[in-house]
This record gives sequence, structure tokens and C-alpha cells, in this order.
Amino acid sequence: MTNQWVKVDQGKIEGQFKWNDEAQDAFHKLKHAMTSTPILVMSNFNEPFIVETDASEEGISVVLT
Repeated sequence: MTNQWVKVDQGKIEGQFKWNDEAQDAFHKLKHAMTSTPILVMSNFNEPFIVETDASEEGISVVLT
């Protein structure tokens, strides 16, 4: 699922993402890490967030700005 604010490279989609217990657990861990000490600055929820991702057979990376 996407909307006008999300850029999706259609050439890299190889099926559907399934939200399962593992994804839910990862989401909660990320949410906890983003809202617990140490936080460099408090988030401004009036501004958009940008998530950039990259993945290969050797690893993944994510940048949230």
C-alpha cells in the first residue's frame, strides 16, 4: 500500500509484505528505541518523516530523518 507521499520503486517489488508476529515485534522494538533515552532531539510531529531503506543479501539499513 502506498500514497502520494511514499515513493515505491515498482521494479524492486517481489511480492506482498505480510504483517505477522515477527513484524509486529520488530515494530514495537523500533518504537521503543525511538522513544527511549538516549534521544538526540525530540521529534517534531508537525513535520513529515522520511524513511530511506536499502537491502541486499548481506544486510539491511534504514535512515529515519
